[in-house]
Amino acid sequence: MVCAIALGYGTTQGESHPIKRPDEVSKCGTGVPEWFAKGVECALLAPTALMKQNFMFEYRDRKVYATSKGICAPVNLGIVKYHFEVGA
Repeated sequence: MVCAIALGYGTTQGESHPIKRPDEVSKCGTGVPEWFAKGVECALLAPTALMKQNFMFEYRDRKVYATSKGICAPVNLGIVKYHFEVGA
């Protein structure tokens, strides 16, 4: 099994986790498009494994490159790429 998703309501509201800054998870030169910045902001809200946000988005040559590291990298990459696309 690659992952499991729990559905329903918890007995408590849970707790907040720290969120990284956009410059910690993205690389871009000057003149970055607004849609790229919005995509990164949305990806930062994505639920990642262990809430580590081990991903990086890079904008160069008018293309977006996404990478992730860690034990759940392929799953995390799929989650954050989806959230990036929704935000962009």
